[in-house]
Amino acid sequence: MESKTLSVVHLDDNEAAFSLAVVPFSARGGELHLVVGTAADTLISPRSCTSGYLRTYKFTDDGAGLEFQHKTEVDDVPLALLAFQGRLVAGVGKALRIYDIGKKKLLRKVENKVIIDHQSDSSDLTVYPSDFHNCHCVFGHARFAHHCRGYARIYSVRSIQSA
Repeated sequence: MESKTLSVVHLDDNEAAFSLAVVPFSARGGELHLVVGTAADTLISPRSCTSGYLRTYKFTDDGAGLEFQHKTEVDDVPLALLAFQGRLVAGVGKALRIYDIGKKKLLRKVENKVIIDHQSDSSDLTVYPSDFHNCHCVFGHARFAHHCRGYARIYSVRSIQSA
């Protein structure tokens, strides 16, 4: 197996990439898209940015190339992205959002303000976001009711060590 770079995308205006996901959007017949979460002029502590973005790219040449589709502005750093039921789940700041693809930008379908930032996993109907500190949350999504409902918060004490 040989590793090689197939495509390089340069970000503009002091943007940095924080997350990415390959999403088979149902609205496009399951066509695969790469969504990259970026933010401009980011400060780590305290966390802030001038603006965050969700950049959407379509795979071309049997996955060897990328074609830029659109750039959706968000209000904070998008730290977690996940494909979920033909849509995109995004952890943007302290909000959990579900986006669908549109012609000019990603369309926000659902939002739930929770305290999660960094990591998500999913089963068929449930999203399990967690932060890096001590909390895992369980959310169910009722697709036709267009809302997310929090079911549980599981706290675990973890010691953090550094050398």
